[in-house]
Amino acid sequence: MSEFVDIEITPTGFPSDHLEASVPADKSISHRAAMFAGLGRGVQQIPNYPLGDDNQRTLDVMAALGADITQSDRDAGKQSIAISGIAGQPGVTQAMLFCGNSGTTARLSMGFCAGFDGAWTFDGDASLRRRPMARVIDHLVAMGADVRATPKSEAPGFLPLTLLGGPLRPYRMINHRRSAQVKSALLLAALTGRTEVEIVEPVLSRDHTERFLRHCGYPLQMETGDDGETRLRLHADGVRHDNAPELLLPGDPSSAAFWAALAAGVEHPVRIPGVCVNPTRTGFFDALVRMGARIERSPVAETPEPVADLIVSGGLAHGVTVAGNEVVAAIDELPLLALLGMFLPAGECVEIRDAGELRVKETDRIEAVAQVVRAFGGEVETGADWLRVSGHRDVRSAGPVEIDALHDHRIAIGGAIAALIARRPLRVKGGGVADISYPQFWQQLVDSGLADVRAG
Repeated sequence: MSEFVDIEITPTGFPSDHLEASVPADKSISHRAAMFAGLGRGVQQIPNYPLGDDNQRTLDVMAALGADITQSDRDAGKQSIAISGIAGQPGVTQAMLFCGNSGTTARLSMGFCAGFDGAWTFDGDASLRRRPMARVIDHLVAMGADVRATPKSEAPGFLPLTLLGGPLRPYRMINHRRSAQVKSALLLAALTGRTEVEIVEPVLSRDHTERFLRHCGYPLQMETGDDGETRLRLHADGVRHDNAPELLLPGDPSSAAFWAALAAGVEHPVRIPGVCVNPTRTGFFDALVRMGARIERSPVAETPEPVADLIVSGGLAHGVTVAGNEVVAAIDELPLLALLGMFLPAGECVEIRDAGELRVKETDRIEAVAQVVRAFGGEVETGADWLRVSGHRDVRSAGPVEIDALHDHRIAIGGAIAALIARRPLRVKGGGVADISYPQFWQQLVDSGLADVRAG
């Protein structure tokens, strides 16, 4: 479905018994799974790789570098893929790597391409061309990579650009931005560039790349001080791992958050099986519990990522403030959390602070959330790195609502969840953008009996 397709939903109620909602495999983990399989030796089967556009872009990049990828059994938001890796050496010395709308694909691919001899040109769609790449590029240049603008580049540090890779030198970085993408890019650069990197994190960001490195047998050292500061050290002598025959990916907690929000908003239990519960990804669920929800976890697996079945119930009774270190573990779900503030009792609010990173996502998510709240008739205040959404009973009035997804999948789906809680018809301009991360979402609403959905 094109991201420019408008979506209209009409809530139809809630099933009498509990609802079960399966979610796509985790987007962040899927990117890394494809990259490590593509870099390694041998063939790896991934039976539940997600169909989202962003994850497809990572497969395209690995294929352009020489990995042999077959895709089959596309159904219910997933597909089976088999990746035959490049064994640590690309089959080409130059390539155009189109990353679509995926910042993860672009930034992490720059990392591992930095260590490969060759000329690697990166580009993306109009949205990705507006997103900053200097946060990765500057570190890679300090490690020895050569990054050059292309004739189509509009400004330094933005796509399109060409990276000339090769041997890299040791590097130390303090991750002040608390960015998992920057950290991952440098770890992957050290891996392919046969060098050493040390990364200091005042606050631990998502650790999926570290888990894959350990899973593949690389000598990653990790130390945590009494002050909570984490030091990572990787001294690599190149890519040398053999691919495991099969890898099953856990469900995406960012997608599960939508169903958890709905369960709390309408006070009706929802079961979400097989969700990644990595502690660096559960900030939204922790905040939801503080707001009054109940979440039961039944562990399913532990390696390389912790996985559990979730049952979410309860309601939204209390306001919550998310700031400082908590922001890192909930960054992608913060827009959804803010929208839930509309459904709190009068006098309660959701306040999010220290979240300036939201302004440089797929869209300016602080302003995007404010647009949605105002469309519903709610109360919202914003600042440079903060927003506050207050409880407002009028948001449950019967009138239809129209919002603009602003080319952002999380705004499109978050708005739909708000409409289901408010039981109001909704038109999402550009709602087809949900395909980036959750292509089966609209059909799931229909199949679950929650809404009638019309595209176009």
